[in-house]
Amino acid sequence: MPMQQTIARFVGAAEWQRLKWRKGRRVMQSQQCPICSKDVQPNARYPRYVCDACASRAASSDGRLLDFSNVDISGGFVARYSDTGELYLHHECFIDAVKCHADEARFGGIVIEAVGL
Repeated sequence: MPMQQTIARFVGAAEWQRLKWRKGRRVMQSQQCPICSKDVQPNARYPRYVCDACASRAASSDGRLLDFSNVDISGGFVARYSDTGELYLHHECFIDAVKCHADEARFGGIVIEAVGL
């Protein structure tokens, strides 16, 4: 199977159409938040990352708001309930009933991606 068809199957036909060639590699031209469809900065590593406004509504399965952060300056991942500061021991969260996954981003910070779409 040709490389382009393999990539198209992996990222999905709609995402493939938003890609263009730069220096022999495909790069994203545009990207939208999968929850609210707001334009976000294109990021091929995180094609389903949610915008900051949607990320602020991340909640546990029982509806409690969550805060995500790095453990310290060297990275790591920690999640806490917003109301009590109690540790939340999962990466799974929900935004507007859409299942999402929060994790440490490659170069620090936190990224939340929709997985339930």
